[in-house]
Amino acid sequence: GVNMLALEVLRGRIFLAGQDGELYEVRLAGAGWLQGRRLQLICQSASLVAHLLLPLPSLLRPRRPPLIQLAAEAERGWLWTLGEAGLVTLYEA
Repeated sequence: GVNMLALEVLRGRIFLAGQDGELYEVRLAGAGWLQGRRLQLICQSASLVAHLLLPLPSLLRPRRPPLIQLAAEAERGWLWTLGEAGLVTLYEA
């Protein structure tokens, strides 16, 4: 599993900053109230290229610096991430 370093809630959605440098969203999955429900952890920042590289050994995949902080701007629906290397990224949620 991935260690999570920060949490932010935006418009009722839960986002987590991963030590692997990815942005994750927690979603509740399940069909109904009485049926079993479970949490899904969905990577929101990985690109198609990253998904294609997933089968490669971890030594061959590019390493991203950990995300250390999240900030939400609810009025605009923006989510900002800050990486350990100082990279700031903006996502529209």
